[in-house]
Amino acid sequence: MQANLSSKIGFLSFFLGICFFSLNAHAFQNIDRDTYFPGIAQGHGSYYGNCQYAQLELNNSAKINETQGAALNYCSSNKGAGLPSDSCDNGHGGYQSCEITGYNTPSLALGYFQTQSSSKYRECHSGSKEFTNRKYNQVELRNSCRASFKNSSGTTYLNSLALEDDATLTLSSGDYWIVQISTSDDAHIKISGDVRLFVYYDFLLNNDTKITLEQGASLTVVGFNDVQLNNDSSLEGDVYANGLLSLNNDSYINGRVSSKKLFMEGDSRINDEVTPPEPTAFPVLSLRLDEDSWNGSYGEVLDSSGNGFNGTTKNSPQPRKDNPALPIDINKMGTCGYGNFNHAQAQYIEVPHNSKLSNEDEITVSAWVNPRSYPHNGRLYTIVSKNGNYEFHLNSRGQINWYWELKNTNYPMNLTTSQSIPENRWSHIAIRYNAHNRNKASIFINGQEVKSIVEDVQPLRHLKENTQPVQVANDYDLSRTFDGLIDEVNIFDQALSNAQIHKLYEFRHPCPDNILPTCYEDNFNNGNLDSNWVTSASSGNFIPRIINGRLQLTQAQRAQSTASSYQYLYPALGNKIEVEFDYMAYGGNGADGLAIVFSDANITPQAGAFGGPLGYGFKKNYEAVKPGFTGGWLGIGLDEYGNYSKEGGSVNRNSNSTDQSVVLRGSGQSFAGYNYISGNKVTPDIDNNNGNSKTHRYRITIDSRNRNTANVTVERSVQWKGDSPRFGTIIGPINVLAPQYNQAAVPENFIMSLTGSTGQLYNTHEIDNFKVCALYSKPIGEQIDHFEFDHSGEGSTCDVSDVTLRACADESCSTLFTDDVDVTLNTSNLGSDGYWLNGNHITMRNGVANLSIGKPTQGNVTLGVVSSEPSTKPFSDTLCSINGQSLSKNNCSLTFKPEGLTLIVPDKLANKPVYATIKGCGNTFTGTKQIQLWSDYINPNTANIIGSPTVSIVENNAWKTVGNTESSATSVSLNFVNNEAKLPLNYSDAGQLQLNVKHTLPQQQIIRGSDTFVSFPLGLSAFVADSNNSTANSRCPSEDPTCTIFAHAGEEFNLYVKAHAWVSDSDIYIANNPTTPNYAQNMLLLDHQLIAPIASSGGNAGNLLVNEYNHIASQDGTYRITQSISEVGVFDISITPPDNYLGSTAYQIQSASTGSVGRFTPAYFAMSAEQPSITDACGSYTYMGQTFEFDDLPTLEITPLSQTGGQLQNYNIGDWWLYRNGWDFRTYAAAPSGIEVIDTDSLSILNRRSGFAKPGNVVKLTNKNQVQLQDAELRYKKPFAPHAPTNDAITLTLTADDLKDADGICYKVNSSGTCLNYHFPATSTHRQEWGRITMADSYGSELSSLESKITTESYIAGRFEKNSDNCTALKPNYFTFDVGNDPAALPVGKGTTSASLTDTSVNNGLTSMTFSAPGNGNQGKVIPTLSLLELPWLQQDADRNDSFEDSIQAIIHFGIYRGSDRIIWSREQLN
Repeated sequence: MQANLSSKIGFLSFFLGICFFSLNAHAFQNIDRDTYFPGIAQGHGSYYGNCQYAQLELNNSAKINETQGAALNYCSSNKGAGLPSDSCDNGHGGYQSCEITGYNTPSLALGYFQTQSSSKYRECHSGSKEFTNRKYNQVELRNSCRASFKNSSGTTYLNSLALEDDATLTLSSGDYWIVQISTSDDAHIKISGDVRLFVYYDFLLNNDTKITLEQGASLTVVGFNDVQLNNDSSLEGDVYANGLLSLNNDSYINGRVSSKKLFMEGDSRINDEVTPPEPTAFPVLSLRLDEDSWNGSYGEVLDSSGNGFNGTTKNSPQPRKDNPALPIDINKMGTCGYGNFNHAQAQYIEVPHNSKLSNEDEITVSAWVNPRSYPHNGRLYTIVSKNGNYEFHLNSRGQINWYWELKNTNYPMNLTTSQSIPENRWSHIAIRYNAHNRNKASIFINGQEVKSIVEDVQPLRHLKENTQPVQVANDYDLSRTFDGLIDEVNIFDQALSNAQIHKLYEFRHPCPDNILPTCYEDNFNNGNLDSNWVTSASSGNFIPRIINGRLQLTQAQRAQSTASSYQYLYPALGNKIEVEFDYMAYGGNGADGLAIVFSDANITPQAGAFGGPLGYGFKKNYEAVKPGFTGGWLGIGLDEYGNYSKEGGSVNRNSNSTDQSVVLRGSGQSFAGYNYISGNKVTPDIDNNNGNSKTHRYRITIDSRNRNTANVTVERSVQWKGDSPRFGTIIGPINVLAPQYNQAAVPENFIMSLTGSTGQLYNTHEIDNFKVCALYSKPIGEQIDHFEFDHSGEGSTCDVSDVTLRACADESCSTLFTDDVDVTLNTSNLGSDGYWLNGNHITMRNGVANLSIGKPTQGNVTLGVVSSEPSTKPFSDTLCSINGQSLSKNNCSLTFKPEGLTLIVPDKLANKPVYATIKGCGNTFTGTKQIQLWSDYINPNTANIIGSPTVSIVENNAWKTVGNTESSATSVSLNFVNNEAKLPLNYSDAGQLQLNVKHTLPQQQIIRGSDTFVSFPLGLSAFVADSNNSTANSRCPSEDPTCTIFAHAGEEFNLYVKAHAWVSDSDIYIANNPTTPNYAQNMLLLDHQLIAPIASSGGNAGNLLVNEYNHIASQDGTYRITQSISEVGVFDISITPPDNYLGSTAYQIQSASTGSVGRFTPAYFAMSAEQPSITDACGSYTYMGQTFEFDDLPTLEITPLSQTGGQLQNYNIGDWWLYRNGWDFRTYAAAPSGIEVIDTDSLSILNRRSGFAKPGNVVKLTNKNQVQLQDAELRYKKPFAPHAPTNDAITLTLTADDLKDADGICYKVNSSGTCLNYHFPATSTHRQEWGRITMADSYGSELSSLESKITTESYIAGRFEKNSDNCTALKPNYFTFDVGNDPAALPVGKGTTSASLTDTSVNNGLTSMTFSAPGNGNQGKVIPTLSLLELPWLQQDADRNDSFEDSIQAIIHFGIYRGSDRIIWSREQLN
C-alpha cells in the first residue's frame, strides 16, 4: 500500500505542473446553499444537451429523507425501472416513490483546480500531531494518530492525504484543496469549524470511514470528479459532485447533495428518517395579494383558504410583483405578489366579518410586512386588525405592538417587541394566542419567538369577540393606515406551534406565469438627481449631474471616467430586465462612450479604467494601471472610438479598433476577465448626435427566466425627434451562460450602473428618458456608507498583525452600522503568502471586527473589502488609519519586515493588570534589552479621548506611566528568556488602544512591534431619578402599593447608567468602583421585569419607552437615558451590553439592574358612565319630598391612563386599586325646575323620623374598573308653597375631590390638565307633584255611623285635585284622638264609638275612617288627628309660616246640627 501510494505521488508531482493551475489563488466563490442546494437532492446542469438516462437512480432499499414530499430537481429517473415505491419521504410520516421536476439546478463554475507546489511529506502513526503550514505534498495518517490542520491563513493545499485504520483528523475553519484523498477502515475526519473541502480526483470513503460535524460546524464537499461512499461509510455535510455521486451498501449522507448523476443502492440513505411533521394547519383566511390589479370592486382580493372570505380594497391600494418577500425560486415558487399601501391616502383592505375570523380561545395571525416608514412619535401603523379581538401594529420605533381585549372585562392587553423591524426590508410577523396554554401570547419575527406572556392558565382569559370586519393596513379610524408593503395575510383559528410558524415563515406557493414587469422612469427634469442615483468620478473631477434636463455622464474633456449607479436590486436568475434610454454623444472629437454595467450587488461598485475600457474593463499599460469594474458581470459598451473591442479584457476581439460599435463584455475581477463576447458596428454613428433632431434610443434586455439561460439582447432605434421608437437588433439574443463565455457564477442580485468615459479624445455624453423594467426588483435598502481599517502600518513576518475594521453608517463614521454584516476581505493584494487569520469571510457584529493579518515573508499587503451583505454604498472608498491617525484611502498599506518584535497584549478588564508578552523574531533574541514603549488611542482616538488616561507598566516593582507618542516613549529594561519577555501592564479606563514597542539593534537598525488591545469595563450600574432628578422615592423595597410614588405610568424619568472598572475579583457590588469615562458602545439592550403586581395575578409588564440605546462616553462616566414605563406597579430595569465590545468578545460586560423601582401610578383617570334611571315612588310620579331610588344605578367607569393616554391594566388588580372614594361632595341637580335634591337629611330631622333621604354607599364592582352608588335614596326639598308638577331630569355631579384616589390621581382630559368634576348623564325626565292629604269632617245622628273621607291631592293647574295615588299607606298608629286612647272605644256622651280605617292603603287617592254609632242619646264629638311625620311629602304649610304642619284633624259630630252651608264651605277651604 505504501509503495503504491508513493509511486502515485511521484507521478502526481510530475503531472501537476501540466494539469493544474498553480497560482496565487483567489478565494473560491461563495457557495450559496439556496442556489446550489435548494433541495435535499438535485441534479445540476454541468452538461449541455439531452438529459442522460436516469439522472436519479435508486435501487433496493435506498431512501432520501427530509424531502417533505417535494419533487426533486432531476431531469430523469429510473421510475418504472427499479425505483422503489418507498424511496422518498412524503412529508406526512410515510414514504412514496421519488418524484422529479424534470429540470436541474445551477452548477458551480469550478474553473481550474487550485494547487500550490510543496515538497513537505508528513506522516503520523500514533499520538497527536498538528499541521500548521499552508501547503504539503503528502500527509499520511495511520493507526491511532490524532492529527489536525490549523493553518492560520484559512487555505490549505495538499497533493495527497491518506487516512487508514483508526486515524482521526480534525479540520478547522478554512478551504482545503486536496488533489487526492484515500480512506479505509475506521478512519475519522472531524469538522470543527466552517470547512470547504475541494477534491480533484474521485473522492472515495471506504469501509467504516466517517466524516462528522462538531457542534456549530459546517462542511461543503466539492468533488471535481466523482464522489463515492461504500460499505458503512458516512458523511455529514453538503456534497457537490461534478460527476457521479454514488452511495452503496449501508453508507449515508446527512446533508444535501448535488451531482451530475445520483446512484444509490442497498440500504444507503440521504438523511435520517424524519419525525412525522405536525398536521398541516389550514388558514381560515389567506390573502396572498397576487391579483394583477384592484379597482375597488367588491370581493376582488381573493381568499385562498377556500372559505371565500374575499376582501375589498379601499382608497385604491395597488398590487405589485416586482419585490416579493420571498422571490420566485427556480421552481417558480415564492410569495409572488403583494399589496402597496400609502398612509397618506389611507389605503387598506377590508374583509367582512365571519365567526371563523373572530375567536376567543386560540388564534394565529401572520403577515409579511415591508414598512416604507415608521409612524410619527406616539402613533401606530396597523398591519392587521379585528378591532380588539386582535390587532397588531408598527409603532414609531419600528417595534411590533399587539393589542387585544379580554372577554367580560375592560382590561386592554398589550405586548410590544423589544426589537424593531427594519424599514424597506421584508419581515414576517406572526401573533399567537392560546388561552389554554401558559405560553399565552407570543409575537414571532421571521419565524422566531421574540416576545411572550407566560402566566397561569386559570383563570381562563378569553379574547373578546366582535362582529367587526377584518382590516388589513387599517384599524377602523383611518389614522393608523399602514405605509409600505404587506403580503401573505393568514388567519388561523388555532394556535400554531413554533415549528408551524417557522414553516409559515418559509412557505412558498406557485406563482403565476403572467407576471407583468414593474417600471421606473426618470426624465431628469427635477434639476437634481433623486436618491435612486449615486454618482462618482474615478478619473477627472466631473461628477455626473443633471444639465439642461439630461443626465450628463462626461464633459467633452480628456481622461474622464464617471459612474452612476441606480439604487435598485434585480434578481439575476428567473428575471427579465429591460433598460431603455435616449443617448447623446456630441461636442468633441469622437471618444469614448458609455457602458451599461450589471454587477454583483454584494460587491461595492467601483468604476473601471477610463478611455477605451469605457469604465468597465481594466487598463494595465503606459497610460494607467487601473482594475476593471468591481463585481462586473456584464458590460454593454456604446463605443465611439472603437477601443472597447480591443482593450479592457483578458480576451479581446483583436488588436484593431472597431469604431461606432456596440460591444458586449463578460464578467471580470481586477485585472482578469471582462472578456469580449460579441459586438457589431452600427449605422448611423453613435456620436455626432445631440438629440435635437433625431433620437437615438437603446434597449438592453437580460432574460434569465429559463434555466441555465441568460439571454442578452441589445437594440437601437434612430427616429426623428418626437416619433415613436422602432427598435432593431444589434446584438443577440446571446446566452452568456454558455460555457464558451466562461462567465463567473451568477450573482444573487444585479445592480445597474452607467459608466461614461473619455480618453485622449472626448465627447460630451448624456442620457435622457431613462426607463428600467423588470419582473422582479427591489430598492437597495439600507447600506453601509464605507469601511474603515485601523492598523499599525508595520508588522513582523514572525507573527500576525492586528487590524480593526469598522462598518460606518455615515460619512463621518460617527454612527456604526450595527446590523450583522457578512464581509469578504480582499486577498488579491496580500502578495503570494499573505493571509487573513481565520479566513477572509467574516461576520461583523455591532459594527466592529478585530482581525489579524499575516505575511511570513517581507513585503506589503493592502487592506480592503471586496464585498459585503448588506451592500456598501456604490463607489465608496475604504479608508485606513495608521496608529489612530488621520483616515485616508492611501493609508491602507501595511509593511511586513523580517526583523521585528511581536507584541501580545491580551484584552483586559479596565484597571486589572495583565501581562504583555514581547517576542523577538527568531530564537536569538535573548538577554537584557532596552525596549521603548508608547501607546496610541484607537477608539476613542486622540481627538475624542476624555481626560488623559494612560497605560502603565511595572519596572523595579513600581508602576510607571507609558508615553503616548513615539517621541515621549518610555524606556524599560527587559530580560528576554527563550526569545520572550513579559511585562505587567495596566490601563484603568475603557476603550481600544495600541501599545507600540521598538528596540535598536547593535547595527542601529530599529525593529518594531505593536498590538491592539481592548480594555473592558467590568460592568455597569444603574439607578433612576424622577423628572426633577430626585432619587428620593425611586426605590420600592416593600414591592407593593404602600411605596411612595416615584412616577406616573408613561411619565418620563431619568435612567442613569455607569460603567465601572475592576477593583477586585471578589467584587459583588460594583457601583462604588471607579468609572470608565471613555466607555462607549452601541445597542445596549434595555429590558424590564414586572415585580408587582405579579404576572400570575394578571399583571402586565407594559413597555419601556427606550428598548436600546447607544452609550456615549462622558466626563463622569455616567450616561442619562430618558425612560418611561407604560404600566402601573413596581419594576426592575436591566441594561445588557452586547457581547461584542469594540470587536472583542474576550469578556462579557456585566449587565446592570436598578432593583425594584417604583411605585408607578396612573397619570390620570378617564371617567365614563351610562345614563342612570329613576324609579318613581308613586306609580307614574313622585311626591315632592318623597324619597325615590335609582333603577339603573349610577355606575362610574374609571379608566386609569398613563401620561401618554394609554389604558392601564395593573391598576385594576387587587390592592393596586386605590380608588376608594365615597363621593362625599356629590350633588344632584333637577332641571328644569331647579328644586333642590338631597340625599341626606339633617340629624334633627333624622331624630324625628326614619326612612327618608340617605346617601347610600359607593361600592367597587368585582373584576371591573367600575364603582357603583348603591342604596341611595333621594328626595326633592319640598317647597312650602304649592308648586305645579315638574318633569325633571336629575344630574349627579361629582366634584374633583370625589374623583381622586388615595394618591390624589384624579379625572382629567389629559395628563397636563387640571382635576375636573364629572357630571353623570342626566336621567330621563320624571314627574314630581306637590301633594297633600285631607281628612273631612262628618256629622250625623248618634244612631248612625259616620265616615271621614281621607283624600290625597296634587296641586295642578293652580288648584288641588284628587290624584291617582295608590302608594300612600296609613297605619292605625298614625292616628290619635282627643278622647280616649283606644280607637275601639272612644267615649261619646255615655257611650263609645269605634274608629277604623276602611282601607289602610289609599286607593286612587281615596280612603276613609269609619266611626260606629255611639247609641241613642250619646251626643258629642270626636277629633281624630292624622300624624304626617311618616308622610312628610303630604304635609302642607297651612298657616304659611314657612313650616310644614305635622298633622291634620277632622271633627266627627254625633247628634249636632251641622250649621249653615256658607260656614261649612268656608271651613273646607281652610282645610
